[in-house]
Amino acid sequence: MAYIRLVVVSLVLLFDAFCSDTKGDHRSVNVQLNDDIDFMHLCEDGIPLMLEDDQPKSCSPHSTVNALQCPSSFWCHIGSTNATNYCCPKNRKVKSLCHLRPATGFGKGKMRRYAYDLTSGRCKELIYTGYGGNENNFLTLADCYRSCQNSAQATLPPTTKSVNVERIGYAAKSVSIAGK
Repeated sequence: MAYIRLVVVSLVLLFDAFCSDTKGDHRSVNVQLNDDIDFMHLCEDGIPLMLEDDQPKSCSPHSTVNALQCPSSFWCHIGSTNATNYCCPKNRKVKSLCHLRPATGFGKGKMRRYAYDLTSGRCKELIYTGYGGNENNFLTLADCYRSCQNSAQATLPPTTKSVNVERIGYAAKSVSIAGK
């Protein structure tokens, strides 16, 4: 068991070092993060999946490495660094992540993300603050539409090179997306 844990920790550290763009300035998802947010409040729908050492389980979105995947009842929260990617419990009150209301979170960051707005049937820009968000949080506009295109009322943007994107809490902005 100790050998397996060592292998898992080694893989996570190797992945983090390989994919990190923070030049060694890693934030630890320990009891407190740099902006004094208790890890018990990092997920909107409960606490992160905890390991035997009482630390949140790290993950990587779309990973094929089993050690970096979340169990089926959890999703991989994508934070501002690899150190803030962890497994959060899925919301069980809605049948689709696209039906969740967009959540900006409560951290101090300002990360451009995209969220599906069920009312308008479109993906909109979201300024995510880094903590306390939900599954309706995508890195790209294309990821948002790919995940939510089959949701009720989904209206895909035209397949032109540029579309006007509504932003949650901000003015509209034109961005480019790949057409189908």
